[in-house]
Amino acid sequence: CTTWLARSLELDPDDRATHLQLIRIHRQAKDLRAARAAVEVAIARFANDPAVLLEAVETALAGNAFKKAVTLAKRLLELDPINSKVRALIGQAHLSHARRQIRSGRPDAAGKEIDLAEQWLGSANERSIAKLLRGLSATDERATLLLREGVAELGGKLLAALHVLLESVSLGGQASAALRRAGINLSGTPAAREVLALARALNALGEAERKKLRRVFSTLLAPLRRAAGADFSESERISICETLLRLEERPLLQAYADAGLKHSPGRPVFVYFSTFARHGRSAFMLMSTREGLDLETALQTAEDDGDQRTVLRIRELLLPPGQLVGGGRERFDDGADEDIDLPVDARAVFEMLASLGGEQEAIAMLREVVPDSEFRQCERAADGNRKKLLGMLIKHMADLGQSVAAAPASERPRPRPAAAKGKQPSADDRQKGLFDD
Repeated sequence: CTTWLARSLELDPDDRATHLQLIRIHRQAKDLRAARAAVEVAIARFANDPAVLLEAVETALAGNAFKKAVTLAKRLLELDPINSKVRALIGQAHLSHARRQIRSGRPDAAGKEIDLAEQWLGSANERSIAKLLRGLSATDERATLLLREGVAELGGKLLAALHVLLESVSLGGQASAALRRAGINLSGTPAAREVLALARALNALGEAERKKLRRVFSTLLAPLRRAAGADFSESERISICETLLRLEERPLLQAYADAGLKHSPGRPVFVYFSTFARHGRSAFMLMSTREGLDLETALQTAEDDGDQRTVLRIRELLLPPGQLVGGGRERFDDGADEDIDLPVDARAVFEMLASLGGEQEAIAMLREVVPDSEFRQCERAADGNRKKLLGMLIKHMADLGQSVAAAPASERPRPRPAAAKGKQPSADDRQKGLFDD
């Protein structure tokens, strides 16, 4: 992908969107040297563009170039004074420095960093989390009072517990001791609003915080399970189930999905959640005949309701692992030695599939026409995010389609021939990319 984007910029160096995409791909692939080089090229051409400066700030922070990030952020805020994202980025960077100072046994230096963070942090929740950090930076009575003030400001035991647990892990402390100091008791049943607030916070966690979450989430399991039967609206319960699905918390997902089925028997989306929670992606092999019939009924209901996302999800469970919904892999097998003539609106077709929840099918179709080396580059840059991978492949094919349309037929790229049964297709390594070994 990066090779094609670089070629595109050679032809059109004023394409700001491609500059931004190239920077993001390099940064997400953790190739900070390439990301910084791409930033320099973009800033040279778009010196006062807020979007380019924001990418420059994020790239500087990714490389711990804190002073440069602050300088760029101030420059951006002169152009866009109400940019809340850049303020939050710098505020969080100061908090990260404060955590390092606390781990190093320098509470005074940590306090100065938290003071600076509060100048940038805009939301009440962010400032409350900064107060939690002040409270955890020491063990005296004043620090404990600050810790408990932060807990009260967050407005719910579950949400406060999440942040106390995450901060405790960041500082290398004991999570249970931190909860006791904070005065948080999780023995009761949380209110529905507390669970919803926690779900929103979980969805907003960054990659680094999600890694810490794996170490502390078990502490939240019991109260969350007790709240599964709370009086949620259907949309609220679906939102919670989606969060648990992303976190791969299958036992908890089953509790909320089954409670949803008690309120709305046969509701297709809850049938899907419940079946996936029990068996995961191996449902085809593991589910009972009764479960299969329930899924078929739910599939028909979802089709009648026009719920295409749930239709595609249920079909994935009803098929053997690796087989695509709708048989997408076979569509390119016939006539594999002939040129594949992608329609002009290929981007729209694939984006429509993605919007209906068919990312897997769209990726598989694109996999048949994208060279192995290019596909592997996109796969690495996506870092396991299927939606992100699909977006990069769509961009790749749209750019390729434009160049192919203008090229003689003899110079057009050709698809790989279909593999014979029992054989794997050989890799096409004729085009070496930036991240190839």
